Amino acid sequence: MKQNLIVIIAALIMSGEVFAQGVGDTAPDFTLNTLDGGTFTLSDHEGKVVLIFFFGYGCPSCLQYGPSIQEELVEAYSGNENYIAVGLDVWDGNESSVQTFRNSTGLTIPLCLMASSVASSYGTSYDKLFVIDPEGKIAFKGANTAGPEIGNAMSVIDEQLSGIVTGISNHNDQQFNVNIYPNPAISDINVSFTLTESTNVGIDLLSVDGKKVLSVRGELYQQGKNIVNLQTNNLPEGIYFVAITMDRIRTLYKLILR
Repeated sequence: MKQNLIVIIAALIMSGEVFAQGVGDTAPDFTLNTLDGGTFTLSDHEGKVVLIFFFGYGCPSCLQYGPSIQEELVEAYSGNENYIAVGLDVWDGNESSVQTFRNSTGLTIPLCLMASSVASSYGTSYDKLFVIDPEGKIAFKGANTAGPEIGNAMSVIDEQLSGIVTGISNHNDQQFNVNIYPNPAISDINVSFTLTESTNVGIDLLSVDGKKVLSVRGELYQQGKNIVNLQTNNLPEGIYFVAITMDRIRTLYKLILR
Protein backbone atom coordinates (compact mmCIF):
# COMPACT_ATOMS: atom_id res chain seq x y z
CA MET A 1 0.00 0.00 0.00
CA LYS A 2 2.83 2.42 0.92
CA GLN A 3 4.66 1.72 -2.34
CA ASN A 4 1.46 2.35 -4.31
CA LEU A 5 0.99 5.70 -2.52
CA ILE A 6 4.56 6.73 -3.38
CA VAL A 7 3.97 5.88 -7.03
CA ILE A 8 0.73 7.93 -7.11
CA ILE A 9 2.38 10.96 -5.49
CA ALA A 10 5.31 10.76 -7.90
CA ALA A 11 2.92 10.66 -10.84
CA LEU A 12 1.03 13.68 -9.53
CA ILE A 13 4.25 15.63 -9.05
CA MET A 14 5.29 14.87 -12.63
CA SER A 15 1.90 16.07 -13.89
CA GLY A 16 2.13 19.29 -11.84
CA GLU A 17 -1.00 18.57 -9.84
CA VAL A 18 0.50 18.47 -6.33
CA PHE A 19 2.20 21.86 -6.53
CA ALA A 20 -0.24 23.47 -8.93
CA GLN A 21 -0.45 27.22 -8.58
CA GLY A 22 -3.68 28.54 -7.10
CA VAL A 23 -5.43 31.85 -6.53
CA GLY A 24 -3.32 34.02 -4.22
CA ASP A 25 -0.04 32.37 -5.19
CA THR A 26 2.72 34.29 -6.92
CA ALA A 27 2.50 33.67 -10.65
CA PRO A 28 5.67 31.99 -11.97
CA ASP A 29 7.62 34.41 -14.12
CA PHE A 30 8.45 33.47 -17.69
CA THR A 31 10.04 34.82 -20.84
CA LEU A 32 8.93 33.42 -24.19
CA ASN A 33 9.48 34.23 -27.83
CA THR A 34 6.42 35.62 -29.58
CA LEU A 35 5.03 34.97 -33.04
CA ASP A 36 5.90 38.52 -34.05
CA GLY A 37 9.60 38.01 -33.42
CA GLY A 38 9.82 39.63 -29.98
CA THR A 39 9.72 38.31 -26.44
CA PHE A 40 7.18 38.50 -23.64
CA THR A 41 8.28 38.56 -19.99
CA LEU A 42 5.53 38.48 -17.37
CA SER A 43 7.47 40.49 -14.77
CA ASP A 44 7.88 43.35 -17.26
CA HIS A 45 4.17 44.04 -16.75
CA GLU A 46 4.12 44.26 -12.98
CA GLY A 47 1.59 46.89 -11.93
CA LYS A 48 -0.84 45.82 -14.64
CA VAL A 49 -3.62 43.26 -14.79
CA VAL A 50 -2.51 40.45 -17.10
CA LEU A 51 -4.80 37.92 -18.79
CA ILE A 52 -3.11 34.69 -19.87
CA PHE A 53 -4.85 32.45 -22.40
CA PHE A 54 -3.25 29.01 -22.44
CA PHE A 55 -4.19 27.49 -25.81
CA GLY A 56 -3.31 24.68 -28.16
CA TYR A 57 -2.88 25.78 -31.76
CA GLY A 58 -5.19 23.02 -33.02
CA CYS A 59 -7.52 22.76 -30.02
CA PRO A 60 -11.12 22.85 -31.38
CA SER A 61 -12.61 24.77 -28.43
CA CYS A 62 -9.68 27.22 -28.40
CA LEU A 63 -10.37 27.92 -32.06
CA GLN A 64 -14.10 28.19 -31.38
CA TYR A 65 -13.88 30.67 -28.49
CA GLY A 66 -10.85 32.60 -29.66
CA PRO A 67 -13.04 35.24 -31.37
CA SER A 68 -15.07 35.69 -28.16
CA ILE A 69 -11.89 36.15 -26.15
CA GLN A 70 -10.76 38.74 -28.70
CA GLU A 71 -14.05 40.64 -28.45
CA GLU A 72 -14.77 40.40 -24.71
CA LEU A 73 -11.31 40.18 -23.13
CA VAL A 74 -9.15 42.08 -25.60
CA GLU A 75 -11.13 44.70 -27.51
CA ALA A 76 -13.34 45.55 -24.53
CA TYR A 77 -10.26 46.70 -22.58
CA SER A 78 -8.24 48.09 -25.48
CA GLY A 79 -8.28 51.62 -24.05
CA ASN A 80 -6.99 50.65 -20.61
CA GLU A 81 -3.25 51.13 -20.13
CA ASN A 82 -3.33 49.05 -16.94
CA TYR A 83 -4.32 45.86 -18.75
CA ILE A 84 -2.63 43.47 -21.16
CA ALA A 85 -3.53 40.03 -22.54
CA VAL A 86 -1.21 37.34 -23.87
CA GLY A 87 -1.67 33.90 -25.40
CA LEU A 88 0.62 30.91 -24.74
CA ASP A 89 0.75 27.93 -27.10
CA VAL A 90 0.89 24.86 -24.88
CA TRP A 91 1.08 22.51 -27.86
CA ASP A 92 4.54 23.83 -28.82
CA GLY A 93 3.59 24.36 -32.43
CA ASN A 94 5.86 25.99 -34.99
CA GLU A 95 5.39 29.55 -36.23
CA SER A 96 3.23 28.41 -39.14
CA SER A 97 0.83 26.53 -36.83
CA VAL A 98 0.46 29.44 -34.43
CA GLN A 99 0.02 31.90 -37.30
CA THR A 100 -2.81 29.74 -38.63
CA PHE A 101 -4.36 29.85 -35.14
CA ARG A 102 -4.12 33.66 -35.14
CA ASN A 103 -5.70 33.88 -38.59
CA SER A 104 -8.56 31.60 -37.54
CA THR A 105 -9.35 33.35 -34.24
CA GLY A 106 -8.50 36.97 -35.08
CA LEU A 107 -6.56 37.32 -31.81
CA THR A 108 -4.42 40.45 -31.84
CA ILE A 109 -2.62 39.80 -28.56
CA PRO A 110 1.00 38.60 -28.39
CA LEU A 111 1.06 34.85 -29.02
CA CYS A 112 3.97 33.07 -27.35
CA LEU A 113 5.65 29.96 -28.74
CA MET A 114 6.79 26.77 -27.02
CA ALA A 115 4.91 27.35 -23.77
CA SER A 116 4.32 23.82 -22.51
CA SER A 117 6.88 24.23 -19.72
CA VAL A 118 5.13 27.41 -18.52
CA ALA A 119 1.80 25.59 -18.42
CA SER A 120 3.43 22.91 -16.27
CA SER A 121 4.78 25.51 -13.85
CA TYR A 122 1.23 26.87 -13.51
CA GLY A 123 -0.20 23.39 -13.01
CA THR A 124 -2.52 23.78 -15.99
CA SER A 125 -2.93 22.79 -19.62
CA TYR A 126 -4.42 24.20 -22.81
CA ASP A 127 -7.77 26.00 -23.11
CA LYS A 128 -7.51 27.76 -19.76
CA LEU A 129 -7.69 31.40 -18.62
CA PHE A 130 -5.64 32.99 -15.83
CA VAL A 131 -5.72 36.54 -14.49
CA ILE A 132 -2.61 37.94 -12.79
CA ASP A 133 -3.07 40.91 -10.47
CA PRO A 134 -0.83 44.03 -10.43
CA GLU A 135 1.31 42.50 -7.66
CA GLY A 136 2.09 39.45 -9.76
CA LYS A 137 -0.25 37.07 -7.96
CA ILE A 138 -2.86 34.79 -9.47
CA ALA A 139 -6.27 36.44 -9.10
CA PHE A 140 -8.21 33.99 -11.25
CA LYS A 141 -7.57 30.42 -12.40
CA GLY A 142 -10.12 28.98 -14.78
CA ALA A 143 -11.37 25.60 -13.65
CA ASN A 144 -13.13 24.85 -16.93
CA THR A 145 -12.38 25.40 -20.60
CA ALA A 146 -11.85 29.02 -21.59
CA GLY A 147 -15.19 29.70 -23.29
CA PRO A 148 -17.50 29.24 -20.28
CA GLU A 149 -15.01 31.11 -18.05
CA ILE A 150 -14.94 34.36 -20.04
CA GLY A 151 -17.58 36.02 -17.85
CA ASN A 152 -15.85 34.96 -14.63
CA ALA A 153 -12.52 36.25 -15.91
CA MET A 154 -14.14 39.58 -16.86
CA SER A 155 -15.50 40.02 -13.33
CA VAL A 156 -12.05 39.51 -11.82
CA ILE A 157 -10.42 41.81 -14.40
CA ASP A 158 -12.95 44.56 -13.63
CA GLU A 159 -12.38 44.16 -9.90
CA GLN A 160 -8.59 44.30 -10.28
CA LEU A 161 -8.70 47.31 -12.59
CA SER A 162 -11.02 49.17 -10.23
CA GLY A 163 -8.46 48.65 -7.49
CA ILE A 164 -5.79 50.32 -9.59
CA VAL A 165 -7.93 53.30 -10.55
CA THR A 166 -9.45 53.95 -7.14
CA GLY A 167 -5.96 54.31 -5.76
CA ILE A 168 -5.90 57.74 -7.43
CA SER A 169 -8.44 59.29 -5.08
CA ASN A 170 -10.76 58.54 -2.23
CA HIS A 171 -14.50 59.01 -2.61
CA ASN A 172 -14.38 62.40 -0.89
CA ASP A 173 -11.75 64.97 -1.84
CA GLN A 174 -11.02 67.38 0.99
CA GLN A 175 -9.40 70.03 -1.21
CA PHE A 176 -12.54 70.67 -3.28
CA ASN A 177 -14.94 68.90 -0.92
CA VAL A 178 -16.00 66.57 -3.73
CA ASN A 179 -18.90 64.26 -2.91
CA ILE A 180 -20.74 61.82 -5.18
CA TYR A 181 -24.09 60.58 -3.95
CA PRO A 182 -25.94 58.31 -3.72
CA ASN A 183 -23.23 55.68 -4.11
CA PRO A 184 -24.23 52.95 -4.87
CA ALA A 185 -26.79 54.61 -7.16
CA ILE A 186 -29.84 53.39 -9.07
CA SER A 187 -31.22 56.10 -11.37
CA ASP A 188 -29.10 59.23 -11.04
CA ILE A 189 -26.20 60.71 -9.11
CA ASN A 190 -25.23 64.11 -7.80
CA VAL A 191 -21.69 65.41 -8.03
CA SER A 192 -21.06 68.21 -5.55
CA PHE A 193 -17.88 70.22 -5.18
CA THR A 194 -16.83 73.46 -3.51
CA LEU A 195 -14.61 75.98 -5.28
CA THR A 196 -12.51 78.68 -3.67
CA GLU A 197 -12.81 80.70 -6.89
CA SER A 198 -14.57 80.45 -10.26
CA THR A 199 -13.06 77.52 -12.19
CA ASN A 200 -13.70 75.50 -15.34
CA VAL A 201 -14.80 72.00 -14.36
CA GLY A 202 -15.33 68.99 -16.63
CA ILE A 203 -17.22 65.88 -15.51
CA ASP A 204 -17.17 62.54 -17.34
CA LEU A 205 -18.60 59.16 -16.44
CA LEU A 206 -16.33 56.32 -17.53
CA SER A 207 -16.87 52.58 -17.83
CA VAL A 208 -14.36 50.35 -16.08
CA ASP A 209 -12.33 50.01 -19.30
CA GLY A 210 -11.97 53.77 -19.59
CA LYS A 211 -14.64 54.49 -22.21
CA LYS A 212 -16.68 57.68 -21.82
CA VAL A 213 -20.40 56.94 -21.36
CA LEU A 214 -21.65 60.32 -20.11
CA SER A 215 -20.13 63.78 -20.23
CA VAL A 216 -20.78 67.29 -18.96
CA ARG A 217 -18.92 69.73 -21.15
CA GLY A 218 -16.35 71.72 -19.25
CA GLU A 219 -17.81 75.05 -18.19
CA LEU A 220 -17.19 77.82 -15.69
CA TYR A 221 -18.56 77.14 -12.20
CA GLN A 222 -18.83 79.82 -9.58
CA GLN A 223 -17.09 80.11 -6.23
CA GLY A 224 -18.80 78.14 -3.50
CA LYS A 225 -20.76 74.90 -3.57
CA ASN A 226 -21.91 73.48 -6.93
CA ILE A 227 -24.07 70.42 -7.64
CA VAL A 228 -24.27 68.63 -10.99
CA ASN A 229 -26.86 65.91 -11.64
CA LEU A 230 -26.11 62.97 -13.96
CA GLN A 231 -28.86 60.67 -15.20
CA THR A 232 -27.59 57.07 -15.07
CA ASN A 233 -30.85 55.12 -15.33
CA ASN A 234 -30.09 53.91 -18.89
CA LEU A 235 -26.71 52.44 -17.96
CA PRO A 236 -26.10 48.79 -17.04
CA GLU A 237 -25.27 47.83 -13.49
CA GLY A 238 -21.61 47.70 -12.61
CA ILE A 239 -18.54 49.69 -11.63
CA TYR A 240 -17.94 53.13 -13.17
CA PHE A 241 -15.68 56.08 -12.52
CA VAL A 242 -16.57 59.75 -12.27
CA ALA A 243 -13.71 61.75 -13.79
CA ILE A 244 -13.57 65.36 -12.57
CA THR A 245 -11.18 67.79 -14.24
CA MET A 246 -10.30 70.97 -12.33
CA ASP A 247 -7.36 73.26 -13.08
CA ARG A 248 -6.16 70.73 -15.66
CA ILE A 249 -5.96 68.04 -12.97
CA ARG A 250 -8.11 64.95 -13.54
CA THR A 251 -9.22 62.86 -10.58
CA LEU A 252 -11.23 59.63 -10.64
CA TYR A 253 -13.87 58.54 -8.14
CA LYS A 254 -15.35 55.05 -7.98
CA LEU A 255 -19.10 54.70 -8.54
CA ILE A 256 -21.30 51.61 -8.30
CA LEU A 257 -24.59 51.44 -10.25
CA ARG A 258 -27.24 48.95 -9.23
